[in-house]
Amino acid sequence: MSYLQTRIYRRPMITLTSEAHSAAGGVVRRIAPESWRAGSAAYDYVCFENNPLLEAIRGGQTRYRFTDFAPREQAGFGSYWDAMSEAHIGEPFAPHPMAVTGPSRPCIWDFASRTCRPVTPWPSSWPV
Repeated sequence: MSYLQTRIYRRPMITLTSEAHSAAGGVVRRIAPESWRAGSAAYDYVCFENNPLLEAIRGGQTRYRFTDFAPREQAGFGSYWDAMSEAHIGEPFAPHPMAVTGPSRPCIWDFASRTCRPVTPWPSSWPV
């Protein structure tokens, strides 16, 4: 595993923007290179300037690969994946139990190798 982030998240009741999403909950634990922090050019680009994952959160997706919303083969996401690579992030996956009200505990993890993928489709015995 090359990256892990868990948060206690309270979904904003205002329009979901990168800033509102970031402010919606504190990071409980982040395992990432020291250079991958708020304020670094790559982190800020991915989290604030070009965050295609807001679409997944707005749509209530409970689990997704980042490539579902930022396809590597689309040239428009080249800079996004270049920035992600600075944290050695290869194929991030997010099971997000994003509650509409009240706190939730989303998690993001990544495997540096794009050949190591989470189970899909989601097993029907696992809660959604």
